[in-house]
Amino acid sequence: MLTAVAQDNLDARSTSAPVFISASLPATLSIGDQSVVEGNTGTNATFTISLASPSCRTVVVEVVTLDGTASNRTDYLAVRTNLVFVPDELSKQVIVPVIGDLAIEANETFFVCLTNVINASTDRACATALS
Repeated sequence: MLTAVAQDNLDARSTSAPVFISASLPATLSIGDQSVVEGNTGTNATFTISLASPSCRTVVVEVVTLDGTASNRTDYLAVRTNLVFVPDELSKQVIVPVIGDLAIEANETFFVCLTNVINASTDRACATALS
């Protein structure tokens, strides 16, 4: 709580009404790694993006996929989307389609990254998907 005191050149004083100020730390976003079995027909990798605690502000984050050893359109389908967390909302999911094939191959990776974050910070900017 704050109050202001003003004094003029005749030493007259005036006090303001109390002003209440509340402050909060930015919410923290996180995303976890995923491991899926690609199989012959494909599957989905589902990523959960979470806020560590409820926020009183709307949080916005862009979610994008990036190639690792896996390639867009050959091994998975790229995703680029914006998520909006309204106050008190704690989690959302993003689904990345993983393309199956008949080839026997080593495990491959791609990344799902959080970028252009508004009203939050990130605990971890990218998750790894293993297929």
